[in-house]
Amino acid sequence: VAGTYHLVPPFHSQVSDDLVIVQFGLPDGMAQDYIDSGVFAEDPIPDFIVSEGRAMLASDATKLVPVSMRYMRYLAKWRKAFPHPLYLVPLYGPRGRDSISSFSLGRPFTKFDQHLSRHICEFLQSTHVEICDEVFAIWNRKIKLSKREEEILTWVARGKTGSETADILGIS
Repeated sequence: VAGTYHLVPPFHSQVSDDLVIVQFGLPDGMAQDYIDSGVFAEDPIPDFIVSEGRAMLASDATKLVPVSMRYMRYLAKWRKAFPHPLYLVPLYGPRGRDSISSFSLGRPFTKFDQHLSRHICEFLQSTHVEICDEVFAIWNRKIKLSKREEEILTWVARGKTGSETADILGIS
């Protein structure tokens, strides 16, 4: 099994500048090349998959959404490096953290793969929610400050400069 997982900030496009892609089982550097080449910025497929709300083969998605010639050239390069069908899966997370993942079985899909694909999609969805919860927990961890640090930040928040804050608190 091979594929990708996109992680973007809440309520952002799947082609956000803050996009992080994790790849597994694909030729080295494919996800990074997607970002470095700038193709990700004009890729309409990820947002389409999320808005469409259903998983589908990448080849089917490219028939439903207009794409640029540059994107088509990149896709040809991708298919040459990885000729197996790629299944695109929309993922919905808490607090507006929607995403997309892809997977391939490393061979053509058959009618018998529908059941397996459904289980993989369910696994990806539940994993995405767990990742979202963990990211949210990390972002919301309370930073423990000393009493003095709290005092300093209070004065800075009130618009005082560093030297004014030092004078008020009697520190150098």
